[in-house]
Amino acid sequence: MNEQVQSKNKLDFFKRFYNPKEMFYKRKYKWWQNTIFLILFAVIGTVGAYIYLANPNYYRKAITSSLTYYTDKTKDPEFQKSVASAEFEDGKLIYHGTKRIRKNQKFDLGINLTQKEMEKEKPRAGIVFNRKHIVLYARNAESKKYTLGRVDFPYSSNFNNKNSNLKKEIEKSWFAANTKAYLQSIWVTWIFGFIFRILLVWMIFILVLRSIITGVNKKEESMVNLFGFLSNATLIPILIMAIFSSFAFNSLTSIAVFVVALLVIVIITWVQTRFSDEPVKIKGKK
Repeated sequence: MNEQVQSKNKLDFFKRFYNPKEMFYKRKYKWWQNTIFLILFAVIGTVGAYIYLANPNYYRKAITSSLTYYTDKTKDPEFQKSVASAEFEDGKLIYHGTKRIRKNQKFDLGINLTQKEMEKEKPRAGIVFNRKHIVLYARNAESKKYTLGRVDFPYSSNFNNKNSNLKKEIEKSWFAANTKAYLQSIWVTWIFGFIFRILLVWMIFILVLRSIITGVNKKEESMVNLFGFLSNATLIPILIMAIFSSFAFNSLTSIAVFVVALLVIVIITWVQTRFSDEPVKIKGKK
């Protein structure tokens, strides 16, 4: 008997997340409880984004596209010949020869160039194969003085400097060096991103709901209670958003899906409760 009561109590608790009336009636949480809900929903939203963004095909396509400006320049025959003349051993490129192979005045190609040597001709951008790292650099447009911003990453363990398709070798090295950090960054970026977005949506809804409750019910509703109502009402929309995001993630579209789903639930709750703790009287019934 006690087990049946406990089971019923558990079911009653979960009803607040899918039953519109229960969403509103059981809205009274403390601030810290609403905060936990907010973080939990952000994690659920991030799971959907992670499934999509961590897909190897998506990541490779995105990185390949972003590196194209640099990697396309490595088709230069003189640069390919110079790189191929080097030896690659134990993650190090051993080269003795001409350091700078200029593609044009805007872009430098080089091997074993120092920072000063990179800046000497004041190129707009460039790519350098150094002893242990590949270096991509570009002029800092925000600085009044000529300065270069750079990104360094090590060669992949199976880097092949004899390959005429250096574009492929650079991309392979980038993936080997940065994939782990990229996957970790998804969680940090989007958990905080969704906390901000969900909180912003909640605040807009709360302002509208308080206005409706004050105007229709002539009653002041506390902010914390309305946060509690939205905490209950958000589970289904955030799950819908997470499922959608796992197939086609876009921050604006995903939040739009979340807002529409939440709006539908809020409207249904209004129809069933009129945002009042008193039972709604249906015309024609006593």
